Amino acid sequence: MPGVSSSTDFTAIVRMYNAKVYTNYITAAGYAFIVADFLQTFPEEVRLMWPAPFGLPKVMFFAVRYYLLISNVFSALDVFPTNYTIQGCRRAFHASAISCVLILTGVEVILFLRVYAFGGRSRNLLGYLMFQFLAIHAAIFSLIFKFLTGVEFKLSPLLGKTHGHVCTPIRARSFLIGWAFAGILANVAAAMVIMAYLAFVKHRGMKSRLLTVFYRDGVFYFVCLAALTSVNMFVNFAAPDGYQFLFIQLEVALQGILSTRMLIHLRDTEYHRMAMMDPLSTYNIQGNYGGRAPSPLLFEQAVELDTKNTTSPRCMSSSSFTSK
Repeated sequence: MPGVSSSTDFTAIVRMYNAKVYTNYITAAGYAFIVADFLQTFPEEVRLMWPAPFGLPKVMFFAVRYYLLISNVFSALDVFPTNYTIQGCRRAFHASAISCVLILTGVEVILFLRVYAFGGRSRNLLGYLMFQFLAIHAAIFSLIFKFLTGVEFKLSPLLGKTHGHVCTPIRARSFLIGWAFAGILANVAAAMVIMAYLAFVKHRGMKSRLLTVFYRDGVFYFVCLAALTSVNMFVNFAAPDGYQFLFIQLEVALQGILSTRMLIHLRDTEYHRMAMMDPLSTYNIQGNYGGRAPSPLLFEQAVELDTKNTTSPRCMSSSSFTSK
């Protein structure tokens, strides 16, 4: 019956619109976290990261940190009322989704760089990490592409013409996103297992504040990431239609924040480590320490700078993360 069908469609639109509203609230919370973190850590960024020697970790720090702010623009175009057509809704949704994927990929690059440094910059470890990263992300990108090509939209008229329409996805294979999050979780879990193995076998007995921060932040990040990713997996596999995107933007925001804060913590610890090595010497964070280039982050031999006063530290290995 036409009346029944029309009533059913309207009920579905209302349900999807309500889900969109709740998603927007949580997305706005993610924006607030990003802005608050940026304002709180900007002085440390200027003091510690701006003058740091150029290298891939520094590039990834600024790429993730500032692209988070740019990504908010794409997300805002997707979640707030506009005058888009269906095609415009699709383009805005694709831009927001691709932006999220880029941030999550950058965050995992930072994580794998940490594991590489933690393993003493081993070529064999680098080869395995590259293989794992590329293999898992190839599968993730394939899942995301299939998901994006299957999303269908409907313009919600509930706000009226004067307030614009809300782009509402009415059909999507959300289980593909669930499997993509499963891939992210597997990738990070494998990296964490490698770090735990290295900590037990390679670095056992070392007493270094830098190593402690390196490992502690990695464990904390893994726990937070595992929790957020598990929630998104469950939502995409089991939640009612419309709620699949509820926590995605929040996870993107928190992952970006945590990954960049870890780099700031490492750089700050390295700064104080160099000062402890020779308190009477002036340490310039731009890269000069007592007239010499600063030591890289070293994990090859046990260091007891936290428990002993050392005025003439010896150079150890060339394993580096924040300095190179």
